[in-house]
Amino acid sequence: LKGEEGFGTLKLFRVDVSAPLHMGEILETKKTDWEEVKQIEDGPLRQSFLRKGKVNSHRIEQTVRLYSNEQRIELDTIINWQGEDGFIALCIPLPFEGELIGSTPFGVEGKELSQELYGLVEGSSANIERWRRGAFFAKSFIDWSNGKRGIAYISQEGDRYYIFDEANGSIYHILINSILNCEGWEKDINYQWKGIGMHCFKGSLIFHKGNWKEGKIYERDMLLRYPLEVIYGDTIEGKALSPSLPPLCSFLSLSPDNLLLSTFYREGKYFQLRFFETKGEEVEAKVELPFVIEEAVPVDFLGNTLKEPEVEVEGNTLY
Repeated sequence: LKGEEGFGTLKLFRVDVSAPLHMGEILETKKTDWEEVKQIEDGPLRQSFLRKGKVNSHRIEQTVRLYSNEQRIELDTIINWQGEDGFIALCIPLPFEGELIGSTPFGVEGKELSQELYGLVEGSSANIERWRRGAFFAKSFIDWSNGKRGIAYISQEGDRYYIFDEANGSIYHILINSILNCEGWEKDINYQWKGIGMHCFKGSLIFHKGNWKEGKIYERDMLLRYPLEVIYGDTIEGKALSPSLPPLCSFLSLSPDNLLLSTFYREGKYFQLRFFETKGEEVEAKVELPFVIEEAVPVDFLGNTLKEPEVEVEGNTLY
């Protein structure tokens, strides 16, 4: 597959919205006309470029950042949307044959889109999410890989719907989808369905070796969407009120590195700790806490005690 558009290109799709669910035939497509491109950063860690343009009456600004220490392109996109019967999408070209996966809550799934039933399917509540051929959902990232190399796209700020265009060799991330005029009961809905106004989106393209597991895409997805924050402690006359935390195991340590912490909080006299595995592998977890543990038991999401897995306690460590 060889995509016709470049990475991060924005494309407008005008749609026949008179069809059921407003998902009619695509009447026309238009690429963004970039009027100005300039470099705005040139440092040892990254280079940044700003391009400005428009498609129809929609003004667009996009900042493209290239990082020297990682194979990543960051895209900050601002769209001044004036309303349209259709949608605008960001292009992710696919320059080689591969397989598609998408993230789900606490996991990933293969996207066998050729096996999906699109259109009206009896007994499926109108199959409303599959009226447009190639459309699919992903929680926060997608990955295209042939096992030797791959391209991941992480949506840091934006919606979760995509379209796979096999003929054009591209995936499109839908950023804005709107309707100008409605009939029937929908005519009484407020103006928000026109989507008029400024919209901001951020996403990253990551080029990696191997598949999504070898590229640690789940971990990189979490790091980009939930970046670390520096919190400065209170001081009196420049002196900290409490000693600095140690550089290792300052609060909680979790291993191996394909385990990710999702929850740790106090509930009454107990603590709730939750983590999940990101590669589909069976591992032995090790958790170190800054206090001695009296007892630990596995529970479900509602706090009900489970018989498995068995939890061992040694001092301040769980296995």
